[in-house]
Amino acid sequence: MILFNLGRACIAAFGLASMAQDAMDWPPRPIGVAVLNALGGASDMFARALAVVAKDVISRPRRSA
Repeated sequence: MILFNLGRACIAAFGLASMAQDAMDWPPRPIGVAVLNALGGASDMFARALAVVAKDVISRPRRSA
């Protein structure tokens, strides 16, 4: 869950960076906006996949020695 929240925070940071870039650049550069949106989507997918893997690893039954 922590990793998922970290990924969501990264997405929010990319979104804020994109909005700040749009505010400073007029007209906005569509390629830069598309790249930032792609990075945000990729980090979201990565965070979701990482959360699933971490959940599987944590919930795996422990073997007693």
